[in-house]
Amino acid sequence: TFTPGEVSCQVEEEFKDNYTVKTKAVVKNTGNVPAYIRVAVVANTVDEQGNITGAADENILKNALAASGWTKNGDYYYYNTAVDPNGLTGELLKNSIELEGIQVTILASAIQSTPTDAVQEAWGYVPGSN
Repeated sequence: TFTPGEVSCQVEEEFKDNYTVKTKAVVKNTGNVPAYIRVAVVANTVDEQGNITGAADENILKNALAASGWTKNGDYYYYNTAVDPNGLTGELLKNSIELEGIQVTILASAIQSTPTDAVQEAWGYVPGSN
C-alpha cells in the first residue's frame, strides 16, 4: 500500500495576563513525514480597536526570538533539525513578548526533510547548515 506524504504544521502559542504577554511559541509537525520548519515573525503596532497602524520596533523581536535550536537566515527563523510527525520544535521565544499596543504574528511553513536538495531548492537554505 502506498501512502502519500503529507507536510503540514501548526503554530502553538501560550499567553498570560489575559493575552497581553506571549510566553511560548513552538511549531508542531502535523504531517506524516519528518519535516523542516521555518517561521516568519511579523510585528505591528495596533490601536485600541486592534487595527494595524504600522510596523513595530524591530528590537522587540530581536530581544525575544531565536532560542536555542533556531537560526535566523534572511527573513526567516529556521529550526535546525527535522521534526518528526506529531513532534514539536523547541521553544522559539527566549523571552516573553509584551503585547501592549503591538501584535506579533508567527507564520510557519514546513517542507519534507528528504531529500535535502529539495529543501535547498525550495528555500535556498538547509536548516542546520550554519
